[in-house]
Amino acid sequence: MAAEKAVPALRLLYAAEAAVCGSETAALEILESMKSTDYHTVSDTCSAIRMLLHDWNTEPPAWAVELAMAVVADDRYVTGLEKTNIRSVEPLRISYIADEHESIPYSLGDLKCRAAVPMLIERLRKSNASRGYIMARHSMGDERAIPSMLRFLESLLKDQKGRDEESNTDRLERLMSALGALKAKDAVPLLVGHLEYPEAIRALEWIGDTHVLPALRALAEKKGAIVVDGRKVT
Repeated sequence: MAAEKAVPALRLLYAAEAAVCGSETAALEILESMKSTDYHTVSDTCSAIRMLLHDWNTEPPAWAVELAMAVVADDRYVTGLEKTNIRSVEPLRISYIADEHESIPYSLGDLKCRAAVPMLIERLRKSNASRGYIMARHSMGDERAIPSMLRFLESLLKDQKGRDEESNTDRLERLMSALGALKAKDAVPLLVGHLEYPEAIRALEWIGDTHVLPALRALAEKKGAIVVDGRKVT
């Protein structure tokens, strides 16, 4: 790490490896790089933190989880985009890079970092149910996020009502899938009311509540035909 002077990205990746080996200097190097808002530095730092999380065979130590949580919650705007070929309609935030580019929220969930649960729930709300936060909750299997997920699903279904386009379908189906994986029985009434989504049926299967059988039998008898807002869907 110390010898790498020419390529900042490599220096940070070496820092991640050295930090796993116990180097406090390397950990501080990553922490120092988190002060920058420059796009390339932000991207390289997020890559290093993702590597850092996955280089332990067990749950990462608390300080590594804290670094990851800090970058995920960093809502400062990224600078230096004019030096790249990235063209964004809206200004990018560091938290967006951490989520969409490096999947750090998903990593925290996949590695079962329980200390991150409250922050992930808060970010789930703040991000308007971004893919990374939904999948993090799905992977972690922690039931504390169920109420927030249910509120988002209900809101998205209301927003979708009467629309011809499928603008929210991906988020709807991810939320349904996550609630199914969490076996969220509180979600059953809402899911039964929206069997036009195949993911709702799969989620009900995973939840395993036999009270939904009459609704599923009725759907089968109609060969999958459902009328929603006066329109027949299958």
